[in-house]
Amino acid sequence: MQVPIYPIPPAVMDYVSLSQNSPTSSLLILKRGFCYDGPSGKIEFCLRLGLIEPSFSIDFTPDEPEAMQGAAVHDGLCRLMAYGLLDRMWKDKADTLARDLWIESGMPPSQANLWFDVLQQTDFYVQEGNQLPILEGP
Repeated sequence: MQVPIYPIPPAVMDYVSLSQNSPTSSLLILKRGFCYDGPSGKIEFCLRLGLIEPSFSIDFTPDEPEAMQGAAVHDGLCRLMAYGLLDRMWKDKADTLARDLWIESGMPPSQANLWFDVLQQTDFYVQEGNQLPILEGP
């Protein structure tokens, strides 16, 4: 997928890569086996950070089809940032891209903007200390 993020040099891991192919965009590849948790967990995470009240509720099933592509792209970009392969200056652009993909996929703009606001208030996913171990399945 073409994304408006262009690192130099390319950011490459086993299951996700990002390489510039024009002056203003790159090709993001999420390979078979790329593991991500979808858009789930955001409410629990926000509660822990105190960004929303415990009584907060939203009519949103996180794993709805219109949420999956934006979540996968965002998770891939954040993974590259967490491993120091993509500069964290791109986080705002990754957040905006996720929101745009959610809207393009059919999510109501008010809902996409809510999740965009959540992403904008968190940087947990891009902090270098939050690297997950890469595990091999059987």
